[in-house]
Amino acid sequence: MESVQMDLIGMVRSAGLVGQLVLLLLLAFSISTWAIILIKYRYIRRAFHESADFSDYFWKSRDFSNAFARAKQLPGSPLARIFRVAYLELKKTSQAGEVPESADSAAAVPPGFAFGARITATDNVKRALRRAINTEMTRMTQMVP
Repeated sequence: MESVQMDLIGMVRSAGLVGQLVLLLLLAFSISTWAIILIKYRYIRRAFHESADFSDYFWKSRDFSNAFARAKQLPGSPLARIFRVAYLELKKTSQAGEVPESADSAAAVPPGFAFGARITATDNVKRALRRAINTEMTRMTQMVP
């Protein structure tokens, strides 16, 4: 085994400058690739565990504000971050006093409010959810070709 190791080291030492630079470049890329793999593995494993934890808590919780507080404690969970965005958007639209969408929506529209230009709270929440999902997908696929 030692003779093989010495042969490998001897081959690298006896190689030309270009050959040594290529081997050094390959070694650097190999190390960086393995580092990315390990980082992504830890990130995805943490995201999976924290998302499972949040999902369990969410379905057991009877109050969105409690689920929101729990979501703030799980920064590695994409599911919790998406919930936080949706919760804040829903809270913002409810505080703004937007007209909720109902079966009799014509009766719920205040006078002087353009019906065609009306953006409902559910539309805002849907848009915020789409944006949050896209952000989380981008975050999860960073450094992946």
